[in-house]
Amino acid sequence: MNGDDANETKKTSSKTVAREMLIIDVQNIFAVLDDVKWSFEQTYFPRLQSAGTAFVELQNSSISLVFELRRKLKSDPNKKAGEAEEWEPVLCLNKRLCNIADIDLKLSGSSLSWVLNLGASIFKTTLRAYVMQTVLNAIESNSGFLLQQLNGALQQYWGIIMRTAELNMDDLAVLSDDCVTTFDDPTKYEVELVWREHLPLGVQLLLNDESGLIKVVEFPRGSQARAVAEKSELDPEIFKGATITKVNGSRYDKTNQPQLIEALKHPGRPKSIGFRLANPEDAQRVLSFVAKSSSKNSGSKSSSSSVYYNVRYVDIHDAAPLGLTFANAIDDFGVVVGNIAGGDNQDIHGARTRGDVNVGDLLATINGKCVLGENGTGRAKAVNLFQTDGKARPLKVGFVKPYLHSLTLTAPTANEEQKLDHEDTAESAASVSIISGGPGSELTFTQDANKKICLGEFNKVSGALESAKVLIGDHLVAINDMQVDATSET
Repeated sequence: MNGDDANETKKTSSKTVAREMLIIDVQNIFAVLDDVKWSFEQTYFPRLQSAGTAFVELQNSSISLVFELRRKLKSDPNKKAGEAEEWEPVLCLNKRLCNIADIDLKLSGSSLSWVLNLGASIFKTTLRAYVMQTVLNAIESNSGFLLQQLNGALQQYWGIIMRTAELNMDDLAVLSDDCVTTFDDPTKYEVELVWREHLPLGVQLLLNDESGLIKVVEFPRGSQARAVAEKSELDPEIFKGATITKVNGSRYDKTNQPQLIEALKHPGRPKSIGFRLANPEDAQRVLSFVAKSSSKNSGSKSSSSSVYYNVRYVDIHDAAPLGLTFANAIDDFGVVVGNIAGGDNQDIHGARTRGDVNVGDLLATINGKCVLGENGTGRAKAVNLFQTDGKARPLKVGFVKPYLHSLTLTAPTANEEQKLDHEDTAESAASVSIISGGPGSELTFTQDANKKICLGEFNKVSGALESAKVLIGDHLVAINDMQVDATSET
């Protein structure tokens, strides 16, 4: 090697060191994971399910990461043809290596364990490659998110950084496709949950997000969604702002969001739903959007505790009897639909099909006149108007969704109590429709500023509460059809 070659090699080596901003090299990694819980379930055909424990040992492993400063073309939508190209520095993850010399995996606790262990021994090389790729995927996704934030924050300081490192733009290599600079794989932060109970999913959704995708606002307290997340040992709060990506193995994007809504509405269980978790900024954006929308919708309303309901009107022209029977509301504020008989009135049949009238709905108006009032005055108005106007046609009646919901507590049998001892979850308690220990241990009530009795906490009854549409903060108004208030003896 002549002198010029030596100088060139020295110069190149110097530049390489300057470009490499951070090198992480970890060798001789040994890891032992004992008694690890595992489970899998396929909720669509062929349905498979198993669970157990595992022993995992990783031997003589290593991880090497090189973060490098490179250059890329500056994005300028206003650039005119013929103008010189502009470059900008970018911090990237250039090299990432993961090596596992040997992996030992033993599964137990399931009737399928021997099959899975046999497969693990036969496909040991494939399993080792899968684990290494999974580790690299995790490194890339976490590094990509961090680098995306760093490049954005350092954009105005690149000049100082380049001068400090004594680098010119031409000294930097051009950014290649295999370098990681952003988080761009939508599958790396996905979590899948499985709903089993034939109850509402219990997920509050945002359907008009600017992204065009369905977003999760939250998993409300008392909902099946919250119970499912907690059973999977996941914090329900991490799902705020998440995007629903798949249902029962079918993936959805912007082009088929209506089909996603139908898949979510389908009552079939079990139902597996995949969520792509949001970063904190996106989650806060979704929550802020919902808060602003709620503020706009309530801006013209009084700040008092008054409740506003959407009235569903039914116009009746058919002369046949209505076929409706009514019962007193629990708080004696009016009458509710007790039964919808199979009569001949086609207008009522149509309203029932459309969902404009349902069992439990509160009768709000008759021919535009309010039939609600405390201490039975609402019931009296409804009876009088039906006597005078009930047979006249057309007849216009208005209904609102009920604001009172009943929850029946039944004592468990000895066998059911034993079952709950072995299945100490909210979901199992709801699935057998019982509540052990009596209401005193399951439901805790508090008194608000208006001296109303409110549901404060609950234990083991998430599914049962949701099926009755009861949530934290709801007011207790009656026990065994006897009205109660803050002065009642309990």
